[in-house]
Amino acid sequence: MNPRLRGYVLGTDGKYRKLVLEERTGALCHDSLLGLTLRLESERLRLFDPRRGEYLLTHSEERQARQAVEAERDQALEAQRIAQARLAELERRLRSDLGAPAAG
Repeated sequence: MNPRLRGYVLGTDGKYRKLVLEERTGALCHDSLLGLTLRLESERLRLFDPRRGEYLLTHSEERQARQAVEAERDQALEAQRIAQARLAELERRLRSDLGAPAAG
């Protein structure tokens, strides 16, 4: 099929207009109303944000990123729990040492 990707957009007049797709850096694209670019990359349609210079995450990429953030959060919470337990132990020892008679 030539072009490989075809599309239409609904105009304000209620009629569909054919999208003009351009060849850029090996990908077909269209600047949409959202300011995003629709690209065909490796047989997959991807949304690209030219202002940020990166693709929007796919569902699986978003899930992986969320899982990584959750794992980091869990590690930070565990480190905080360990630090709090260590602090409580040191405070207990300090109180115990201060209450004990002086050696010597």
